[in-house]
Amino acid sequence: RRRSIMRPAAKAAAAGLGAAAAAWLFQRLEAYLDSDDCWLALADRLRRAQTPPSQSSFRVSCVLALGSRIRGEYVAGCNVEANNLGNSVCAERIAFGALQMDNAK
Repeated sequence: RRRSIMRPAAKAAAAGLGAAAAAWLFQRLEAYLDSDDCWLALADRLRRAQTPPSQSSFRVSCVLALGSRIRGEYVAGCNVEANNLGNSVCAERIAFGALQMDNAK
């Protein structure tokens, strides 16, 4: 699911900063949010928000970075387990399926 985190340029402009300052702020914020640590924190936050599956009780999340995180250019997935492990689907497969659904729209 794609989500936009925030609109920092609009918030900076509303705070009374000039256009150049808002652009600089946006670039700095985007560079920070696109670091590996922030991507891992996002995946961990999504993993902790899940309810544990009934079979393994092991929560797994996957985040596919398609571009900038601040622009909401990512797709996330989580593992899905049925009553038997043969019908389970891994988080990566769910994320790629969500990516295909987004591209089909």
